[in-house]
Formats: sequence, C-alpha cells, structure tokens
Amino acid sequence: FKFNADYDRLQWYGLGEQETYADRCKGAKLGIYSNKVKDNVARYMVPQECGAKCGVRWARVTNRAGDGMLFEMTEETGPMVFSALPYTPHEIENAMHPYELPPVHYTVVRVAKAQMGVGGDDSWGAQTHPEYLLQTDKTMQFSFVWERRGEHRSIITGSLQYSDPDLKAGCRLLPRRQGCRFPVNIRCSLQDCRWRL
Repeated sequence: FKFNADYDRLQWYGLGEQETYADRCKGAKLGIYSNKVKDNVARYMVPQECGAKCGVRWARVTNRAGDGMLFEMTEETGPMVFSALPYTPHEIENAMHPYELPPVHYTVVRVAKAQMGVGGDDSWGAQTHPEYLLQTDKTMQFSFVWERRGEHRSIITGSLQYSDPDLKAGCRLLPRRQGCRFPVNIRCSLQDCRWRL
C-alpha cells in the first residue's frame, strides 16, 4: 500500500520495539509500540530491507490528526509481518548509500503472512537456517482486514485473502531483482494500489 507521506505515524501491537525478523525476534517483547515511519529505516551503510515487525496483531498508520488506516490480523491466519517505510523497495534496492535515497513522498506499507529470516550469523554470509525459511512445498494462505478512519468517523473496511502454491525458493529480500513472485508480500499482488485518504 502506498500512502501520502503525511501519514507518517505508526503504532502497532506486536513484537518490538526495534525491527524483528523470523530469526531476529528472541529479544523482542510483545507490546504496543509507536514511532515515526522514518524511524523504521535502519542506518545500514548500504540501504537494504529493514523495518519489519513480526507477530503483529494490529497496526495503525496515521497522520498528525489521527486519520489513517488500521490493519488487523484475522483469526484464520494469525499474526502478520508489518512494515511502514518512507521508501519503496525499488528505491531502497537502487541506493548504494543512504544519501542516494530520494526525498520522501510516500509511506509504503507492507503486510505479509511471513518473511524468511535474514541469516548472516557471522559476517561471512552464513545462510538462513532451515527453520527460518518459508515452506515452499506448501500452499500459503494469508488474510487480513483493513479499516480507514477519518476525521468524519467514516469507516471503510475491506479484507484480502491470498494464497499461492507456486512460491519459489529464495525469494526474500530482493524479489524484483531475482524475478520471482513473492506471494507472502502483499505489495506484489497489490503493486499499483494507491490509497487516497
């Protein structure tokens, strides 16, 4: 989902307070956290995937007035992986240094069932452990609910269900570059969806 950059506040009920991944969440605590969307961008020397929140039950992306969207898990598929960043994956992938990231124009929200672990137990490129890989031999199903909440208390609700038996192995951080489908990452199936709040 792509929102105007004015929607720059995030609150979530899930693991936190820093970014968490399947193999990087043992020290995280379940709670209600909030920050600015820009605070979810990790200060890596080379910009890359960052800002994911695991075990999310609900998340709100709002503007200064409190208007925005609420995303909630469903009982059928349970907690989700959620991120809100001021850059698209394309912008992050194409920047070799933080100063090459463009001016902020959007808040980019990604809602997913799962994301494989990041690996790298050492600094020599250790692979992700098998227990933190996505199970590519099974159909994955994911659903979540969203609600728009505005100053006039109008509520627009929707839900999305998604499943794909053709998940390809190795699709994690750079699905565009690898040319793979990434069904657990809703941004690919709703790539052109832009919400006007």
